[in-house]
Amino acid sequence: MKAFVILKRTVGKIQRDGLVRTSKAVYSNIYEHYFDWKYGIDTKTWVSHKDLIAENDLAKHSGQYQPNCALVVKKVLRKLQLPKDQTFIDIGSGKGRIIILAAKYGFKTIKGIELSSNLSSIAESNIETFITKTGNPARIQIINKDATKHKFDVMDSVIFMYNPFNGIVFEKVIDNIKQSLQKYPRQMTIIYMNPTEREMLESKLEFSSIQNFTWNEHYTIYKTK
Repeated sequence: MKAFVILKRTVGKIQRDGLVRTSKAVYSNIYEHYFDWKYGIDTKTWVSHKDLIAENDLAKHSGQYQPNCALVVKKVLRKLQLPKDQTFIDIGSGKGRIIILAAKYGFKTIKGIELSSNLSSIAESNIETFITKTGNPARIQIINKDATKHKFDVMDSVIFMYNPFNGIVFEKVIDNIKQSLQKYPRQMTIIYMNPTEREMLESKLEFSSIQNFTWNEHYTIYKTK
């Protein structure tokens, strides 16, 4: 019976999204489970928006915890070939999946900013398990705080966002990035997955290039002037 339900849902998805996109989604889902199993971690389990708001009311400006597709992020990092001595920051780092992928890519210094104390604790546990298993040398810091209060420093040059929040919270974080760029002029790469607030971002900062891509999900790569 369960197999029939899965088959029915798969056929329905193929009819809606086409065979190629459905195949990518199935492959991605299999890889999500493999990724967590390989390192003995849990990044794939979702956390409801309601539970996040119950922990901190500021979470009303965000959504549920839903991990980014690991295959897409691996593809993006390979494509960009960013210098590994730059500091990588994941804004809204959740359970630490992107942090681990950034460490695997080779970034030497990585920061995750996360409002939820619960998600931050899970991320720290996941990262500790990953480092113990792999011996990865990256310097990783999970910062459990309201992202609007984070001040970006001169080495913060790669920003990752998976639609972490919206409205006034997003605007304030972008203002903080702008202030940092004015104080410490440098080129910054912003990787914005599911870019729902792109109009606000593009109205605040000046870019030398903007590239849009789709691989099951939409993402935009920005490079500041």
